[in-house]
Amino acid sequence: MSNGNSSINGASGSNVSQGEIVDSARRLLDLITSAERQRSFPGMFTKARGKRRFPTPTLVPAKKLKPFEVTFYLLPKQSEKTPKEGDQILHLQAGLGRRTAHLDEASTHEELCEALNILFPKLRNVSDSGYSGRILKFASRGAKNQFIAPIQEELSTSPLQLDDESFRNMPKADCQKCGLPVPLPLLTEHIKTCDVIDDIVIEEREGWFTIADPAKAIAQCVENHLSLHKEENPLHLSMDIRSSPAEQDMALISFYKPPNVEWGRPLNCRLEGDTAIGQGVTRFFLSSCIEKLKSGFSIHFDLDIREMIRLLGGESTLSEKDAASVQELAYAWDLPSITETNRRWIFEKLLIHAVIGRVTRQIKQLRRGLKETPMWTVLTQRPDTVDRLLPKEGSGNINPEVLLQRITWPREDDEDADYSVATICCITGYLRQFIAHATTTELTDLVKFWTGWEILPRSLSVEVVTGRYPTASTCFEALRVPGHYKDYASFKTDVLASISRANRIGLV
Repeated sequence: MSNGNSSINGASGSNVSQGEIVDSARRLLDLITSAERQRSFPGMFTKARGKRRFPTPTLVPAKKLKPFEVTFYLLPKQSEKTPKEGDQILHLQAGLGRRTAHLDEASTHEELCEALNILFPKLRNVSDSGYSGRILKFASRGAKNQFIAPIQEELSTSPLQLDDESFRNMPKADCQKCGLPVPLPLLTEHIKTCDVIDDIVIEEREGWFTIADPAKAIAQCVENHLSLHKEENPLHLSMDIRSSPAEQDMALISFYKPPNVEWGRPLNCRLEGDTAIGQGVTRFFLSSCIEKLKSGFSIHFDLDIREMIRLLGGESTLSEKDAASVQELAYAWDLPSITETNRRWIFEKLLIHAVIGRVTRQIKQLRRGLKETPMWTVLTQRPDTVDRLLPKEGSGNINPEVLLQRITWPREDDEDADYSVATICCITGYLRQFIAHATTTELTDLVKFWTGWEILPRSLSVEVVTGRYPTASTCFEALRVPGHYKDYASFKTDVLASISRANRIGLV
């Protein structure tokens, strides 16, 4: 290397001087920073003919996340079967049921929970799960509904007010009867139960609603409802007391079974095989229905079912006939064929279905019956009436002192009396003694025999007449006692025998 222009030996063996390298670098720098060119690498932007050596780069846009639609159905609790049509209406009224959400695959667990809380406000106090948008998108392919339910809790199925936030995002329409905005999915059911027809009815409704005394409010509500339908065709309830207890129960069930009945219409009751007529017969029927609800009907629908289920509970081998009967029952309740392996499992499933499942259906029927009458409106809008409309067992027990005070005794100066004053005083004395020492059950049966039901009226009357056994005119709430008794023991025996006939009105 000399002190002048030095040179570098290239790979090809030619000598390139340092000065030439510097000049080349300067020219390259001039091209890059030249003010005459506003763009770097001008060859990429010139419209020269021929094939481009450097094609124009294209920007690849980020992949857009396509939203997908998911229809959720919130159940009140864990269930193995999809809800029936009647249950769907109940769920919808309770803020549960079917709702549609629009999600995307990138939805996180927190975002999904928030979306569900907006759809179903009742879920805010329920433990959540770990689902995400990606999992739901995969699970919802080909499925119409995604049924969701709390794992441990059970949500209430009581109907919500129409202005509840659960219905906030639903389209609404004004009811032409009451003028309230009603969610469209609930409009049909609302019209069936809406008891407001015009301004007069609204005023009447506000009347009973504002009455302070619960008992008077109930009476006014009932009077208003009955007056609306008093001109309509009456309902007819008939029962033959000469038939078996099971046949009598079927008469009651057949009367109450039909759906969409206006129960405010007049009621005509007839007791075949008995001479009783009028309000006493009606009170007897109503009392019988209440008694059946408490103690049960004579129709044993499930006796055979219980026997079949009990067969599975043992270890013995089933006979061919028993196995066929049990298998038929299992098929009827959507259970598989019975084997030695699943015998215990099917036994438990049948037991749950027969006990819990049937009780659940009965509760739903009772709830539906309440909604078909103004009783549901009173219970929900006037909670202070609950104790009077649905009293606790034993709260209506009849007190001997109160019963004696409400009796109108025979007059001593009655010229048409069948017996002397001394005999009348003796017989009425026996009755006083019986009432004073009777048990609660005996007093209840006596009042039911006397009036047709267990509700104690404001006034009762007693007559001493010629006859063999005690009888009663329930329509007039009059007890007719024979005057031939010479001692209290025989009197008590006949009275107990008469009032124990719970399936009959006390007329002979």
